[in-house]
Amino acid sequence: MTKPKGINAARKLKKPKSIKKDIGYNQASGIVVDRCSFYGGPHHYGRLRGVRVQLLRDLSYVTAFVPGDGGINYIADLDKVTMIRKNKIVKGIRGVFWIVVTVRDVSLVS
Repeated sequence: MTKPKGINAARKLKKPKSIKKDIGYNQASGIVVDRCSFYGGPHHYGRLRGVRVQLLRDLSYVTAFVPGDGGINYIADLDKVTMIRKNKIVKGIRGVFWIVVTVRDVSLVS
């Protein structure tokens, strides 16, 4: 089979764009690997709590923010958590785009 030729051939030769699986996903679940704390950006005094999570879908590691006063106390290592992704950084913390929503199928956010 030969390649198409002519004025309208560009449309047929163009390959479909590959869609990355991670784009468009705004919810994920994973296993807690470690609990950590970090300083927030301006206007956020004190230590903010977070967790390192290994995602179930592709086994990569992400850092997620834990909301609420004392929310970190409900989370232990190797717990299953569900997170949502924000399109901007959370609380001025660089590199943190995820927020923990549920721990062991119990909601943290009311």
